Amino acid sequence: LKRLNRGVGSSSCCRPTVAMATSQQDGTAQYKTIMRLQKNFLVRCNEPLDKIVPGTGVRPASQIKRVQNELKVLRRKLGDIVEEELMIQMDASGQKKAKGAQELSARRAEVTDRIAQLETQLLDYELL
Repeated sequence: LKRLNRGVGSSSCCRPTVAMATSQQDGTAQYKTIMRLQKNFLVRCNEPLDKIVPGTGVRPASQIKRVQNELKVLRRKLGDIVEEELMIQMDASGQKKAKGAQELSARRAEVTDRIAQLETQLLDYELL
């Protein structure tokens, strides 16, 4: 970006103004063409980065670690659900037992499905 200083006699002599420079090709402002690849790496391009650089922009090691952490949380949750199911089976309270068991079995099925999905995702990320 270009900085323009005004004359000494103007009211804004202490503050330089910023002129919007445009690229010669497309007529788009230069600040709109700057994209961030990594934390300290900026690139000027007119196209979206998805078309130029393949992938999601997340390092594979970071993605694997996130999936592993989510799997750990879900497995802990599954253990809590199984524990609750066993406690309900031990307690003989009739109708509450049936409703609680159905609800817990539904939650257990959801959690096991999600764990299976994450395990396949983890395998895919580890093979990259």
